[in-house]
Amino acid sequence: MTRAEAIKNGTLVDVSRTAVEAGFCMPVALTRMVHDRCVKKDSHRLWDLLVELYEAIDEAPDDGSEEVEITFGPHNLTAKCHPGENPDPVVTIMYEDENDD
Repeated sequence: MTRAEAIKNGTLVDVSRTAVEAGFCMPVALTRMVHDRCVKKDSHRLWDLLVELYEAIDEAPDDGSEEVEITFGPHNLTAKCHPGENPDPVVTIMYEDENDD
């Protein structure tokens, strides 16, 4: 399944518009589980999550890793930067035990 198909069918939630406002220069999506558990009930939480991601990226060692871990309240999340369909890079935020394939 392509990323566009996953967004269309709701498996991924595209939050790119807000991510751009938060300073990101690439598309960002959340898995449905992350969206429903972390931000669905309070839209301000999305901004908080993106700020946490931005800070985690800023603090991460420059070791070529394409993943960064985020602790968001009680939630342990992983953000993966990977090629999209273009193959321009995209970011997907998921639970550590979720698979983005």
